[in-house]
Amino acid sequence: MRLDHLPGAPHLTYCTNIHAGESWADIAASLAIHLPKIKAQTSPDRPMGVGLRLSGIAADTLIEPAVMAAFKAFLADHDAYVFTINAFPYGPFHGVKVKQEVYQPDWSTDERLRFTNTAADILASLLPDGMSGSVSTVPGTFKPLAEQPPMVEAMTRRYVAHAAHLVQLERSTGKVIALSIEPEPCCFLETIEETVRYFSDHLFGAAAVAQLAEATGLDAMAARAALGRHLGVCYDVCHAAVEFEDPRQSLADLDEAGILITKLQLSSALAVPEVDTSTEAQLTPFDEGVYLHQVIERRQGVLTRHV
Repeated sequence: MRLDHLPGAPHLTYCTNIHAGESWADIAASLAIHLPKIKAQTSPDRPMGVGLRLSGIAADTLIEPAVMAAFKAFLADHDAYVFTINAFPYGPFHGVKVKQEVYQPDWSTDERLRFTNTAADILASLLPDGMSGSVSTVPGTFKPLAEQPPMVEAMTRRYVAHAAHLVQLERSTGKVIALSIEPEPCCFLETIEETVRYFSDHLFGAAAVAQLAEATGLDAMAARAALGRHLGVCYDVCHAAVEFEDPRQSLADLDEAGILITKLQLSSALAVPEVDTSTEAQLTPFDEGVYLHQVIERRQGVLTRHV
């Protein structure tokens, strides 16, 4: 629900990725069932924000004018609005083996860029006037795939190309949308230290500024400012906890580097003080074969990562 009625103020909601559905028809049907019930419990007398999860095929359907018009009517009928989109999983996210495939296509591919551009176009159409929005996305790729420098360069070029798309969207619609890159264990960007370094050296670097300036016609100073406005971080407290990170220090590091937290995800992680046969029995049911359950073990100050 909205925290207050000021344009640009923070908004609190839940992400609809908890509901199964990959096609737009499935997602729309799920929203029709769940959204009115949740709103009645949490925001009965005020507009309620929605964190909309879209797959690739759903985005390609929702962007169609007639489908978009029907969804806008649904939102109006239920006194709801969309201010953020989860464009992290491109393909199926429920009922099939996901594992590391959740990061594919990654940011080295044009397919990921096209999908994210479409998600931003959808959000620009849905976002209320005077409100900024965000689209969350994968942190580059699965870490083992990002070991070669050409991979990093390819991802950076596409991140900046998406920033150029967001600049053009702001010019044509007046809507300010930021890409929220979500650090996650065992990904190219998993720690805040890695994230700050990548933003500073690559996304905010001279080559990125030159690329954005050429694509948008902005001068170097304005291009650098646009990168800071349109490329930010989705800070997931679960991911940070799994990495044993100090949140105060992480937030201070991001702030010092001029990196905006454009989306905050409040989620939970399991803390296991000691593993023995009892805890092994308790944890085994979580190995359901669908999702990654990244685990980081801290022993005498040394971190060991388990996919």
